[in-house]
Order: sequence, then C-alpha cells, then structure tokens
Amino acid sequence: MSARTTTLLEPVFILNPHGFQYCEMEGTSAMLIEEGLIPDGTIWPSGYSDTRWQAGQFKFWLRKRRPAGTKGPLSGVDWFRIRWELNEESDRTALAIRQKTEELADTVRRLTPEGQAESHRRARRVVAAKSDASFQQFKAAVGIPTRQGRRKVTH
Repeated sequence: MSARTTTLLEPVFILNPHGFQYCEMEGTSAMLIEEGLIPDGTIWPSGYSDTRWQAGQFKFWLRKRRPAGTKGPLSGVDWFRIRWELNEESDRTALAIRQKTEELADTVRRLTPEGQAESHRRARRVVAAKSDASFQQFKAAVGIPTRQGRRKVTH
C-alpha cells in the first residue's frame, strides 16, 4: 500500500500515552486545522523536519509522517502528528505530584477495612459475572473473548 494513495477519514487521538503527560493527534492538515490546533501562518513541515511553537500554557510540535501501515516516501503525503504538552516544567511537576498523591491515597484506602470490603464486593461481582451464562453469551456475541481457566505452565 502506498502512502500517497491512502485516505484516512478520521483523525487519530493519542491521549497521555504511557503516562508521559502529553497528547497527540494525527490527521490530514485539514483535520488538524478543523480541530483548532494549528495557528494561522504556521509553516507546515516537509520531509523529516518539524515545526515547534508555544501558545498559552502549551508547547506544540508538528511533524509530517506516514499513516500507520503505509510505506513509501513522505513527499505527497498529507498526514501529520501534532503533540502538545504543558509549557512549564513546574506545571508538569505539579501534575506528577498530584497524580502520585492520588495514587498513594488510593493505595492507603485499599488497606483500610472499608477499602478491603470494597475489594471483596468487587471480587464477588466478578465471580458472579463469570458464572452468569447469559452474560457470558452476551460477551461472546459482541466478540469479547472468554478465558477458560489458567494455562498450564510447561517447562
């Protein structure tokens, strides 16, 4: 498949990949403009170059790329990836601290009697759902694979 002949109709959004605290969008130049992510007067990158700018509390990075699964040269391809993240290191640090604080509070809560009771209730609901034949038939009908016990480990 040639990158030149590929037409994707929908943009691709990548939100907080791997917890790296940035977001990305891939799409044609028109898609990115329509989302309001490209300021007037932006110089679109060509080849393997990129364009960077700052606006408000965000910094942006724009690069041309091939759509997933395509091969061939970048010339003639109208597909871009834009990345945006918080501009200031202090903002990213504050966000990381807040996320870690919430994670710690959640861990502490799970260790309380209330948290353990909640965990037991959740486990009972999972067991009930696994033994509910109607629910399992529904899952199979919509294409959700079912696990049939544990795999035996062979050495």
